[in-house]
Amino acid sequence: MKLQLKIIKKYILLVTLFIACCLAGCNYAYCYVAKTKFNPEDGYTKAIIGSYMAYQRSGRWGIYNSTTKTIITPPVYTSVKSVGQDLFGVQYGGKWGIVDEVGTQITPTEWDNVLKLTNRYIMLEQNGVYGWVSDTGKLIQTPIYKSLSTIDTFIFNACVTNGCGIVRASDGRVLKPLKYPGVFKNSGLYGYLLYYSGGGYGVIDVEDAVIAPPKYRAIKEVTKDAIYITDGGEKLGLLRMRDGKQIAAPVYDKIEDMSQPGFYKVKKDNKWGAVDYDGNMVFNCEYGPLEINKKVKNYPNNQKYKESVTYNNYYADYLNAYYSLEYLGYDNSSVRKLLKNVLSTGNTYQNLKNKANELINKYGIDRSKL
Repeated sequence: MKLQLKIIKKYILLVTLFIACCLAGCNYAYCYVAKTKFNPEDGYTKAIIGSYMAYQRSGRWGIYNSTTKTIITPPVYTSVKSVGQDLFGVQYGGKWGIVDEVGTQITPTEWDNVLKLTNRYIMLEQNGVYGWVSDTGKLIQTPIYKSLSTIDTFIFNACVTNGCGIVRASDGRVLKPLKYPGVFKNSGLYGYLLYYSGGGYGVIDVEDAVIAPPKYRAIKEVTKDAIYITDGGEKLGLLRMRDGKQIAAPVYDKIEDMSQPGFYKVKKDNKWGAVDYDGNMVFNCEYGPLEINKKVKNYPNNQKYKESVTYNNYYADYLNAYYSLEYLGYDNSSVRKLLKNVLSTGNTYQNLKNKANELINKYGIDRSKL
Protein backbone atom coordinates (compact mmCIF):
# COMPACT_ATOMS: atom_id res chain seq x y z
CA MET A 1 0.00 0.00 0.00
CA LYS A 2 2.84 2.36 0.90
CA LEU A 3 4.55 1.55 -2.40
CA GLN A 4 1.38 2.39 -4.34
CA LEU A 5 1.04 5.72 -2.52
CA LYS A 6 4.66 6.51 -3.33
CA ILE A 7 4.08 5.86 -7.06
CA ILE A 8 0.88 7.96 -7.04
CA LYS A 9 2.67 10.87 -5.32
CA LYS A 10 5.51 10.71 -7.83
CA TYR A 11 3.04 10.77 -10.73
CA ILE A 12 1.15 13.75 -9.25
CA LEU A 13 4.46 15.61 -8.74
CA LEU A 14 5.46 15.08 -12.39
CA VAL A 15 2.06 16.25 -13.64
CA THR A 16 2.24 19.30 -11.37
CA LEU A 17 5.71 20.19 -12.66
CA PHE A 18 4.52 19.87 -16.24
CA ILE A 19 1.48 22.12 -15.69
CA ALA A 20 3.47 24.67 -13.71
CA CYS A 21 6.16 24.87 -16.36
CA CYS A 22 3.70 25.31 -19.21
CA LEU A 23 1.61 27.86 -17.31
CA ALA A 24 4.77 29.84 -16.65
CA GLY A 25 5.12 30.17 -20.43
CA CYS A 26 8.47 28.40 -20.65
CA ASN A 27 9.50 26.00 -23.38
CA TYR A 28 8.66 22.55 -22.07
CA ALA A 29 11.96 21.16 -23.32
CA TYR A 30 13.70 23.14 -20.57
CA CYS A 31 11.65 21.39 -17.88
CA TYR A 32 12.84 18.35 -16.02
CA VAL A 33 12.18 15.14 -17.92
CA ALA A 34 11.78 12.02 -15.77
CA LYS A 35 13.72 9.06 -17.14
CA THR A 36 10.79 6.65 -17.12
CA LYS A 37 10.62 3.39 -19.07
CA PHE A 38 8.81 3.53 -22.40
CA ASN A 39 6.08 1.07 -23.28
CA PRO A 40 5.93 0.71 -27.11
CA GLU A 41 2.21 -0.02 -26.87
CA ASP A 42 1.60 3.50 -25.58
CA GLY A 43 2.07 5.22 -28.91
CA TYR A 44 3.01 5.10 -32.62
CA THR A 45 6.79 4.85 -33.19
CA LYS A 46 9.25 5.41 -36.03
CA ALA A 47 13.05 5.14 -36.31
CA ILE A 48 15.19 8.30 -36.17
CA ILE A 49 18.78 7.02 -36.12
CA GLY A 50 20.51 4.03 -34.53
CA SER A 51 18.67 2.93 -31.41
CA TYR A 52 16.77 6.22 -31.11
CA MET A 53 13.08 6.22 -31.96
CA ALA A 54 10.36 8.82 -32.19
CA TYR A 55 7.05 8.08 -30.52
CA GLN A 56 3.73 9.85 -30.94
CA ARG A 57 0.91 10.44 -28.49
CA SER A 58 -2.08 12.69 -29.10
CA GLY A 59 -0.48 14.06 -32.25
CA ARG A 60 2.76 15.09 -30.50
CA TRP A 61 6.24 13.56 -30.74
CA GLY A 62 8.89 12.55 -28.24
CA ILE A 63 12.14 10.56 -28.40
CA TYR A 64 13.15 7.35 -26.64
CA ASN A 65 16.07 4.92 -26.69
CA SER A 66 14.83 1.57 -27.99
CA THR A 67 17.78 -0.31 -26.48
CA THR A 68 17.33 0.91 -22.91
CA LYS A 69 13.58 1.65 -23.35
CA THR A 70 14.30 5.02 -21.75
CA ILE A 71 12.33 8.15 -22.59
CA ILE A 72 14.61 10.97 -23.79
CA THR A 73 11.95 13.66 -24.27
CA PRO A 74 8.23 13.74 -23.55
CA PRO A 75 5.73 13.82 -26.45
CA VAL A 76 5.34 17.59 -26.75
CA TYR A 77 6.94 18.34 -30.14
CA THR A 78 5.27 18.74 -33.53
CA SER A 79 8.27 17.09 -35.21
CA VAL A 80 11.63 15.48 -34.34
CA LYS A 81 14.64 14.44 -36.46
CA SER A 82 18.33 13.54 -36.29
CA VAL A 83 20.79 16.40 -36.85
CA GLY A 84 24.09 14.82 -35.77
CA GLN A 85 25.76 12.20 -33.61
CA ASP A 86 23.26 11.68 -30.76
CA LEU A 87 21.71 15.10 -31.44
CA PHE A 88 18.10 15.73 -32.38
CA GLY A 89 16.17 18.59 -33.90
CA VAL A 90 12.86 19.26 -32.13
CA GLN A 91 10.08 21.53 -33.34
CA TYR A 92 7.83 23.37 -30.90
CA GLY A 93 5.53 26.28 -31.65
CA GLY A 94 6.67 26.35 -35.30
CA LYS A 95 10.36 26.78 -34.34
CA TRP A 96 13.26 24.34 -34.07
CA GLY A 97 15.81 23.67 -31.35
CA ILE A 98 18.29 20.91 -30.51
CA VAL A 99 18.37 18.35 -27.70
CA ASP A 100 21.10 15.83 -26.88
CA GLU A 101 20.92 12.07 -26.18
CA VAL A 102 19.77 12.58 -22.57
CA GLY A 103 17.10 15.14 -23.42
CA THR A 104 19.02 18.27 -22.45
CA GLN A 105 18.13 21.17 -24.70
CA ILE A 106 21.39 22.66 -26.00
CA THR A 107 19.81 25.17 -28.40
CA PRO A 108 16.52 27.01 -27.76
CA THR A 109 13.58 26.38 -30.10
CA GLU A 110 13.87 29.71 -31.89
CA TRP A 111 15.11 28.80 -35.37
CA ASP A 112 13.22 28.30 -38.64
CA ASN A 113 15.12 25.04 -39.15
CA VAL A 114 18.10 23.04 -37.88
CA LEU A 115 20.06 20.80 -40.27
CA LYS A 116 23.07 18.51 -40.03
CA LEU A 117 26.37 19.94 -41.33
CA THR A 118 28.79 17.42 -39.78
CA ASN A 119 28.72 15.27 -36.65
CA ARG A 120 30.25 18.21 -34.78
CA TYR A 121 28.26 21.12 -36.22
CA ILE A 122 24.59 21.82 -36.87
CA MET A 123 23.31 24.41 -39.35
CA LEU A 124 20.78 27.00 -38.24
CA GLU A 125 18.32 28.61 -40.65
CA GLN A 126 16.63 31.92 -39.95
CA ASN A 127 14.80 34.05 -42.53
CA GLY A 128 16.45 32.25 -45.46
CA VAL A 129 20.06 32.62 -44.27
CA TYR A 130 22.32 30.20 -42.41
CA GLY A 131 24.75 29.94 -39.51
CA TRP A 132 25.83 27.10 -37.20
CA VAL A 133 26.33 25.85 -33.65
CA SER A 134 28.72 23.25 -32.22
CA ASP A 135 27.56 19.88 -30.92
CA THR A 136 27.68 21.36 -27.40
CA GLY A 137 25.23 24.11 -28.34
CA LYS A 138 27.80 26.90 -28.61
CA LEU A 139 26.64 29.47 -31.15
CA ILE A 140 29.58 29.96 -33.52
CA GLN A 141 27.98 31.92 -36.36
CA THR A 142 24.60 33.62 -36.38
CA PRO A 143 22.72 33.08 -39.67
CA ILE A 144 24.16 35.46 -42.29
CA TYR A 145 25.02 33.25 -45.30
CA LYS A 146 22.78 32.56 -48.29
CA SER A 147 24.18 29.04 -48.52
CA LEU A 148 26.48 26.88 -46.42
CA SER A 149 28.02 23.48 -47.23
CA THR A 150 30.82 21.30 -45.90
CA ILE A 151 34.25 21.05 -47.47
CA ASP A 152 35.42 18.83 -44.65
CA THR A 153 34.78 18.55 -40.91
CA PHE A 154 36.77 21.70 -40.22
CA ILE A 155 35.97 24.15 -43.04
CA PHE A 156 32.78 25.20 -44.81
CA ASN A 157 31.95 26.80 -48.14
CA ALA A 158 29.91 29.93 -47.45
CA CYS A 159 28.15 32.16 -49.98
CA VAL A 160 26.63 35.63 -49.88
CA THR A 161 24.89 37.52 -52.69
CA ASN A 162 28.12 38.60 -54.39
CA GLY A 163 30.21 35.44 -54.10
CA CYS A 164 31.50 32.47 -52.14
CA GLY A 165 34.46 31.82 -49.89
CA ILE A 166 35.71 29.54 -47.13
CA VAL A 167 35.07 29.84 -43.39
CA ARG A 168 36.50 27.91 -40.46
CA ALA A 169 34.04 25.71 -38.59
CA SER A 170 35.48 26.14 -35.10
CA ASP A 171 35.26 29.93 -34.89
CA GLY A 172 33.64 31.25 -38.11
CA ARG A 173 36.82 32.96 -39.31
CA VAL A 174 36.76 33.82 -43.04
CA LEU A 175 39.69 32.00 -44.66
CA LYS A 176 39.00 32.93 -48.28
CA PRO A 177 37.14 36.18 -49.04
CA LEU A 178 33.49 35.82 -50.07
CA LYS A 179 34.19 36.99 -53.60
CA TYR A 180 34.61 33.87 -55.74
CA PRO A 181 31.94 33.18 -58.40
CA GLY A 182 31.63 29.53 -57.43
CA VAL A 183 31.90 26.98 -54.66
CA PHE A 184 34.77 24.99 -53.18
CA LYS A 185 34.76 21.25 -52.55
CA ASN A 186 37.08 18.70 -50.94
CA SER A 187 39.63 17.26 -53.38
CA GLY A 188 40.62 14.40 -51.08
CA LEU A 189 44.15 15.81 -50.77
CA TYR A 190 44.97 18.41 -48.13
CA GLY A 191 46.34 21.58 -49.63
CA TYR A 192 44.15 21.42 -52.75
CA LEU A 193 40.48 22.27 -53.27
CA LEU A 194 38.09 21.60 -56.12
CA TYR A 195 36.64 24.83 -57.43
CA TYR A 196 33.30 24.88 -59.27
CA SER A 197 32.30 27.91 -61.33
CA GLY A 198 30.56 28.57 -64.60
CA GLY A 199 29.55 24.96 -65.11
CA GLY A 200 32.97 23.35 -64.68
CA TYR A 201 35.45 22.12 -62.08
CA GLY A 202 39.02 23.22 -61.54
CA VAL A 203 41.66 22.96 -58.80
CA ILE A 204 43.01 25.70 -56.56
CA ASP A 205 45.55 25.30 -53.77
CA VAL A 206 45.14 26.73 -50.28
CA GLU A 207 47.44 29.64 -51.14
CA ASP A 208 45.05 30.65 -53.95
CA ALA A 209 47.21 29.44 -56.83
CA VAL A 210 44.90 28.21 -59.60
CA ILE A 211 46.30 24.87 -60.78
CA ALA A 212 43.51 24.22 -63.28
CA PRO A 213 40.75 26.65 -64.33
CA PRO A 214 37.14 25.56 -63.65
CA LYS A 215 36.36 24.25 -67.12
CA TYR A 216 36.33 20.46 -66.69
CA ARG A 217 33.07 18.55 -66.46
CA ALA A 218 34.32 16.32 -63.64
CA ILE A 219 37.46 15.70 -61.59
CA LYS A 220 37.83 12.16 -60.25
CA GLU A 221 41.03 12.40 -58.23
CA VAL A 222 43.79 14.82 -57.21
CA THR A 223 47.27 13.52 -56.37
CA LYS A 224 50.58 15.22 -55.67
CA ASP A 225 51.52 14.81 -59.33
CA ALA A 226 48.35 14.87 -61.41
CA ILE A 227 44.65 15.70 -61.64
CA TYR A 228 42.42 12.96 -63.05
CA ILE A 229 39.68 14.49 -65.21
CA THR A 230 36.70 13.16 -67.16
CA ASP A 231 34.43 14.53 -69.87
CA GLY A 232 31.45 13.74 -67.66
CA GLY A 233 31.50 10.03 -68.47
CA GLU A 234 33.75 7.18 -67.44
CA LYS A 235 36.75 7.99 -69.65
CA LEU A 236 39.79 9.42 -67.85
CA GLY A 237 42.40 12.01 -68.73
CA LEU A 238 45.23 13.75 -66.86
CA LEU A 239 46.32 17.27 -65.98
CA ARG A 240 49.86 17.91 -64.78
CA MET A 241 50.14 19.27 -61.26
CA ARG A 242 51.79 22.71 -60.75
CA ASP A 243 50.67 24.19 -64.09
CA GLY A 244 47.53 22.24 -65.04
CA LYS A 245 48.78 21.25 -68.48
CA GLN A 246 46.69 18.48 -70.04
CA ILE A 247 48.97 15.51 -70.58
CA ALA A 248 46.27 12.99 -71.48
CA ALA A 249 42.85 13.62 -73.03
CA PRO A 250 39.86 11.96 -71.30
CA VAL A 251 39.77 8.96 -73.64
CA TYR A 252 41.20 6.18 -71.45
CA ASP A 253 39.41 3.41 -69.56
CA LYS A 254 41.99 3.38 -66.79
CA ILE A 255 45.07 5.33 -65.74
CA GLU A 256 47.66 4.22 -63.21
CA ASP A 257 50.67 5.99 -61.75
CA MET A 258 53.89 4.03 -62.19
CA SER A 259 56.86 3.50 -59.90
CA GLN A 260 58.99 5.19 -62.55
CA PRO A 261 58.58 8.92 -61.79
CA GLY A 262 56.71 11.00 -64.33
CA PHE A 263 55.13 8.14 -66.29
CA TYR A 264 51.51 7.03 -66.40
CA LYS A 265 50.17 3.71 -67.59
CA VAL A 266 46.99 4.21 -69.69
CA LYS A 267 44.48 1.58 -70.76
CA LYS A 268 42.35 1.71 -73.90
CA ASP A 269 40.51 -1.08 -75.74
CA ASN A 270 41.85 -3.52 -73.13
CA LYS A 271 45.49 -2.75 -74.00
CA TRP A 272 48.06 -0.69 -72.10
CA GLY A 273 50.31 2.15 -73.17
CA ALA A 274 52.23 4.94 -71.41
CA VAL A 275 52.37 8.74 -71.40
CA ASP A 276 55.02 10.89 -69.75
CA TYR A 277 54.76 14.02 -67.60
CA ASP A 278 55.06 16.25 -70.67
CA GLY A 279 52.09 14.58 -72.38
CA ASN A 280 54.11 12.53 -74.86
CA MET A 281 52.65 9.18 -75.88
CA VAL A 282 55.74 7.12 -75.14
CA PHE A 283 54.09 3.78 -75.94
CA ASN A 284 50.80 3.26 -77.77
CA CYS A 285 48.07 1.17 -76.16
CA GLU A 286 49.02 -2.22 -77.57
CA TYR A 287 50.67 -4.06 -74.68
CA GLY A 288 49.74 -6.26 -71.76
CA PRO A 289 50.30 -4.98 -68.17
CA LEU A 290 53.59 -6.80 -67.63
CA GLU A 291 54.95 -5.79 -71.03
CA ILE A 292 54.28 -2.08 -70.52
CA ASN A 293 55.88 -2.13 -67.07
CA LYS A 294 59.03 -3.66 -68.53
CA LYS A 295 59.14 -1.23 -71.46
CA VAL A 296 58.85 1.87 -69.28
CA LYS A 297 61.39 0.50 -66.80
CA ASN A 298 63.91 0.10 -69.62
CA TYR A 299 63.04 3.42 -71.25
CA PRO A 300 66.29 5.42 -71.51
CA ASN A 301 64.86 8.64 -70.01
CA ASN A 302 62.79 7.10 -67.20
CA GLN A 303 64.47 9.37 -64.59
CA LYS A 304 63.85 12.54 -66.56
CA TYR A 305 60.91 13.66 -64.44
CA LYS A 306 62.25 12.67 -61.06
CA GLU A 307 62.97 16.29 -60.14
CA SER A 308 59.41 17.40 -60.90
CA VAL A 309 57.97 14.60 -58.81
CA THR A 310 60.36 15.39 -55.94
CA TYR A 311 59.33 19.05 -56.04
CA ASN A 312 55.66 18.06 -55.95
CA ASN A 313 56.25 15.99 -52.80
CA TYR A 314 57.91 18.87 -50.95
CA TYR A 315 55.30 21.32 -52.20
CA ALA A 316 52.48 19.06 -50.95
CA ASP A 317 54.16 18.85 -47.53
CA TYR A 318 54.37 22.64 -47.37
CA LEU A 319 50.72 23.04 -48.40
CA ASN A 320 49.66 20.50 -45.75
CA ALA A 321 51.48 22.52 -43.09
CA TYR A 322 49.92 25.73 -44.43
CA TYR A 323 46.45 24.17 -44.37
CA SER A 324 46.85 23.00 -40.77
CA LEU A 325 48.16 26.33 -39.50
CA GLU A 326 46.18 28.83 -41.58
CA TYR A 327 42.91 26.96 -42.05
CA LEU A 328 42.62 24.82 -38.94
CA GLY A 329 44.72 26.79 -36.46
CA TYR A 330 46.61 23.62 -35.51
CA ASP A 331 50.27 23.55 -34.46
CA ASN A 332 51.12 19.99 -33.51
CA SER A 333 53.79 17.35 -34.02
CA SER A 334 52.44 16.41 -37.46
CA VAL A 335 52.71 20.02 -38.66
CA ARG A 336 56.24 20.35 -37.31
CA LYS A 337 57.22 17.10 -39.02
CA LEU A 338 56.01 18.47 -42.37
CA LEU A 339 57.94 21.72 -41.88
CA LYS A 340 61.05 19.80 -40.84
CA ASN A 341 60.85 17.77 -44.03
CA VAL A 342 60.53 20.91 -46.19
CA LEU A 343 63.58 22.42 -44.45
CA SER A 344 65.66 19.24 -44.70
CA THR A 345 69.00 19.18 -46.53
CA GLY A 346 67.45 16.84 -49.07
CA ASN A 347 65.19 19.64 -50.29
CA THR A 348 67.12 21.85 -52.70
CA TYR A 349 64.17 24.13 -53.51
CA GLN A 350 64.90 27.37 -51.71
CA ASN A 351 61.53 28.95 -52.56
CA LEU A 352 59.74 26.26 -50.56
CA LYS A 353 62.19 26.61 -47.68
CA ASN A 354 61.51 30.35 -47.64
CA LYS A 355 57.76 29.70 -47.48
CA ALA A 356 58.22 27.23 -44.62
CA ASN A 357 60.33 29.75 -42.71
CA GLU A 358 57.63 32.40 -43.15
CA LEU A 359 55.08 30.08 -41.56
CA ILE A 360 57.42 29.26 -38.69
CA ASN A 361 58.04 32.95 -37.99
CA LYS A 362 54.36 33.89 -38.33
CA TYR A 363 53.20 31.30 -35.81
CA GLY A 364 56.22 31.50 -33.50
CA ILE A 365 56.98 27.80 -33.85
CA ASP A 366 59.90 26.62 -31.72
CA ARG A 367 62.60 25.59 -34.22
CA SER A 368 64.23 23.30 -31.66
CA LYS A 369 61.13 21.08 -31.90
CA LEU A 370 61.41 20.64 -35.66
